[in-house]
Amino acid sequence: VPANDWFRSHKSRTTLAHETCHAIDNDLESRGERRCGGWTETGFYLTQNRAACVTKPTAFNKDDVKPFVPAALRWGRYNLYMERINKGGDPLLVHGEWTCYIVDAETAA
Repeated sequence: VPANDWFRSHKSRTTLAHETCHAIDNDLESRGERRCGGWTETGFYLTQNRAACVTKPTAFNKDDVKPFVPAALRWGRYNLYMERINKGGDPLLVHGEWTCYIVDAETAA
């Protein structure tokens, strides 16, 4: 767990797990040149002590992915992650959030 006050003072185990997942993703990405073979790749924590290096997509962005999300699933956090944050940007943002919510749920169980 990163040693900063926000992480130490947070009282929710699930939120702490979620944000720690983001910290691991950030560590993997910021060290991408050494861990993943160059700045065209990023790293993701995949749960269960696994990680993967992924080539950053250049042929499409997050807005190109939105039509593939069924209408029945466009609720809850959809607006936050697909409309408001990183508009038109990196489609891998969605993957990172999904994984961190899985970690969040595993911590709650």
